[in-house]
Amino acid sequence: MAGHWKEVVRLHFKGPRFKDPALELGALKELQHFQTMVENTAEELWRVANPDRERIPKNFKDRTRLCLRKIVEGCTATPLEINIGDEEQPALWEEEPEELNQAVDLAMDVFDAAHADKPIPDHFPKVLLGEYARWGQSLAEDESLEMTKGERAPVQVSRVACVRLAAMADAPYEDVVDV
Repeated sequence: MAGHWKEVVRLHFKGPRFKDPALELGALKELQHFQTMVENTAEELWRVANPDRERIPKNFKDRTRLCLRKIVEGCTATPLEINIGDEEQPALWEEEPEELNQAVDLAMDVFDAAHADKPIPDHFPKVLLGEYARWGQSLAEDESLEMTKGERAPVQVSRVACVRLAAMADAPYEDVVDV
């Protein structure tokens, strides 16, 4: 691919299975699920920001595609990167896809809230709650994922957080209305 690469988020696999600096192939499911979560979140955020538009932009999926180019030596940290278009050609859109960064930030906020047993952010698209709850299903009880992005504090993704999200997704909505 032409252009240059920029790290968006880093996922650290933690637990006895990931003690050696090698990533078991079963963990690739988690990376693929993270891509789907981020892509769907970015699309939902775009739809909220553009209610008058019926279709997402043509290259939207390409702009939210994360790539695994390496595993950090000495640990099982996987930096996920995005390819930024060639700098020599004029860009038809902003250099960094804003929706992708917002989606990763929102994912971190959701799992941070679930880990701390707090309410999830109000602007989180509730239709994605079940998808978020399914992330980390291949992890054992003593394993977790940690998301880091820039200077932001790491966010823990564990079975406990996923169970809390699943409970929120399954909870029926009730309200009292006076007629």
